[in-house]
Amino acid sequence: MKLSQKQIKEIAETLITGDTTYINKETLEVREVIDSDNQFGFEEDPYRREMIDKIEKEWSEYAIIPSMCSVDAFEVMIAFLDVVKDIDLQYQLNKILQRKSPFSNFKWEVEHSEYRQKWFDFRKEKYMDYTMNILTLEGIDFEK
Repeated sequence: MKLSQKQIKEIAETLITGDTTYINKETLEVREVIDSDNQFGFEEDPYRREMIDKIEKEWSEYAIIPSMCSVDAFEVMIAFLDVVKDIDLQYQLNKILQRKSPFSNFKWEVEHSEYRQKWFDFRKEKYMDYTMNILTLEGIDFEK
């Protein structure tokens, strides 16, 4: 059995939102667990804990694919600068990455530019690469 490219894309989309994905290594069943701590800054959600406990109880072998750490996500933004051909926008994005609150400011700037869709596509591709790297490390086969 192999994970499909469609499943990898879905996992990447989950990770972009900041959530975590669990994969049963025997059946390749995929479950998403909302990372409420990450999104809202609150103590752990009891529903989230219940989902994780259920996975740990029901699955003997599983892999955890966490959302990309902030350092890696920052590197994705830096790499995107090479895609931007508009020198003014590239300069502006580079300045943003050197200032306070780079994530929210980068997001705002890109989403209000002609590069919006290119950013979404680029980011998804990088998250898919990240997902496939973890799958490889975990010994989970997937369609190339």
